[in-house]
Amino acid sequence: MFDLSGQSALVTGASGGIGGAIARALHRQGATVAVAGRRSAALDALVAELGGRAHALTGDLADPSAPDRLVREAEAVMGQIDILVNNAGITRDALACVCATRIGRRSSRST
Repeated sequence: MFDLSGQSALVTGASGGIGGAIARALHRQGATVAVAGRRSAALDALVAELGGRAHALTGDLADPSAPDRLVREAEAVMGQIDILVNNAGITRDALACVCATRIGRRSSRST
């Protein structure tokens, strides 16, 4: 594929399936990865699986202070951040489902 040696990536939402898969792919291509998410046990397991060049950062991006803190922590362990994968998602009261349904209705009316 391509070589990411010497590059550093911060992957949010990495304690879940998609974020973990993205972190694995970046790491496989040579990047150093900081994996961030809410579930520290899942992050620790992912870091153990990846081995060197992987760092776990626990945080909940629903907390307004979390993004700045995660960036500072990622820079502290990796130097700089070359790649950001903003994969974290939050939903309250199934808002994402409501939005998807409304968008779907709008799309079906316009065809």
